[in-house]
Formats: sequence, C-alpha cells, structure tokens
Amino acid sequence: MSKLDLSSVAGIRAEIVSIGKAGKALDSRIQVCAIACLKHMIEHRDHTLLVELYKSLSAGQRRASMAAWIMAFSQLDANTDATSKKDTPFVLNKAKKLDLEGAIAMAWYDAGKAEQEPDAIFDVQKAFKSFLARAMKADTMKGATRKSMVQAAALFGIPESDVPTKAVKPAATV
Repeated sequence: MSKLDLSSVAGIRAEIVSIGKAGKALDSRIQVCAIACLKHMIEHRDHTLLVELYKSLSAGQRRASMAAWIMAFSQLDANTDATSKKDTPFVLNKAKKLDLEGAIAMAWYDAGKAEQEPDAIFDVQKAFKSFLARAMKADTMKGATRKSMVQAAALFGIPESDVPTKAVKPAATV
C-alpha cells in the first residue's frame, strides 16, 4: 500500500480521482445491496435488512435519497412518531405494493431531492453584506447603529472591516 502524499498538487489530484472512483463504486455497491435487501423482504416478509442498510449510511451518503427509494419501492413508510422514529425510522405498511422492477430501474441516489448546485445555496454572508450596504446608504437608520451592525455581522462570520463605515444619524424618536 502506497503512502498518501497530499503535500503536492499531483498528490492531491490523485487523491481526488481516487475519492471519485471510490464514491462511484460505493454507490454501485449500495444499489446492489439495496436490491438484495428488497428481494429478501419480498421472499421472507422481513424488512429489517432495508432498515439496517439505511441506518448504515453516514450523513454524507444521501440518506434522504435512500429513504425516498425505500419508501417508493418497499412496503415501508416514514415513522412519524417523535418518540420512536430515531430508532425505528420506518414502519411497515402492508397495503403498499412492493416494486422490485421499479427499484432495479432507479438508482437509490436518484430517488430523493436533487442536490443543489452551489449557486442555488443561500449564502447568508452575501445576503447580510448586501443588507449592510443598503443600511449604510440610508441617511437615517432606525433600530440600529454601526456598532450593532458590526456585532450582527460578527454573528455571521463577517469581519468588522467588511462592515461599511459611513456614519449614520439615528432616526428621530417621537
């Protein structure tokens, strides 16, 4: 086994390629296992393996997609009971139809909500900086001072140097 070298650009790029390949292989392994779990459920009326597979996924492995896939093709529904859903995320619904063909046709990672593109993710810092710029253009400001704006900006990880410095007169009180 070769030693991982992340001290160079070439080493980092090699690791990125390796991660990409491993991720695709893992997605495929999960799909094959999920199909096997569903077949087991059909043959033995035992849904525990599907639940175990779901629980085995780490937070970064699109658990919501797996949950959507499980609920779409098995007889499992989401457990909505607040006291038990952490330990028992799904409940059996015998009225639902099992759909092995559909499960085979759809990759588990495509079943959930599509991942957001980076530009679709709400950037709180960018929005707050825009707010600060608008507020600091005002001739008067009600309910805030530059000091309070600096404090609020700090809550969002924005340094004081990024808070506009225009002196603003407080709004008159009535």
